[in-house]
Amino acid sequence: MTTRTHRPSPTSALLALGILCAPLGCDAPPDDLDLNAVDGLQVRSYDPDAIAGTFTVGGATIEFSLERDAATRTALITDDDGEPLLESIAEPGHEVVTLFGGRAVLSGNPGEAPQVDGDETAHDDLVGRPEGRAIAELHAALEQAGVDPSLLGGPDEAAETPRLHYDGSYWNLWPNESYVVGTWGWLTYTHIGMRIGSAVSGPPLLWGCVEFQAGFAPWDYVCGPSGKENLQARQFWGAILTIHNYQTSHVMRVRTY
Repeated sequence: MTTRTHRPSPTSALLALGILCAPLGCDAPPDDLDLNAVDGLQVRSYDPDAIAGTFTVGGATIEFSLERDAATRTALITDDDGEPLLESIAEPGHEVVTLFGGRAVLSGNPGEAPQVDGDETAHDDLVGRPEGRAIAELHAALEQAGVDPSLLGGPDEAAETPRLHYDGSYWNLWPNESYVVGTWGWLTYTHIGMRIGSAVSGPPLLWGCVEFQAGFAPWDYVCGPSGKENLQARQFWGAILTIHNYQTSHVMRVRTY
């Protein structure tokens, strides 16, 4: 089995640009953002290297500011009173995540287990807050609205195996190949997207699956029909996530975000 350990450069974050933007006034979002596609999302400023705004889910509102500068990405997420919930600074191969303004700090290679300094219960408290769901769904909401995916964090394309490769949107897994990714970065949920790819042999596949395992948990599946992306959203805090193509006749295209 060919396995590639993914070293993601996840989204991470900056100053409270979004918090300051409302009273000062900001330019309108560009026409290519479809904000009507996402309930609760308000973008106050957006350019190719930064975005700021608010996101409301289930009555709970977060303020967010994401920015990139060359290979460094920064993120700040606060509650609607401006109290910090999560801050992150990520560079290729290394990320530092600060929860609740310093109550806990996680650091290390995002593809491996982090070093945790401070209160190890801080993450559980963050997930349990009303804002936890908004934090978990922010990445997907921004992508759905048309925000440049590269601003939201992208994979490291180095050290690919001859078959397993990144096509700009998905990792292409040939039969019996696996894709491995860490899950302790700034998102509290790992969403798995899967599309059925090209046939290696036999007729086109109308329904297919990939299997995944979080840490030492039992294997589970993402399945669905051809012609669409099939999604699975799960909480995998701190686990190493392995996605395996057990189909014998088709390439399976997968991504995590």
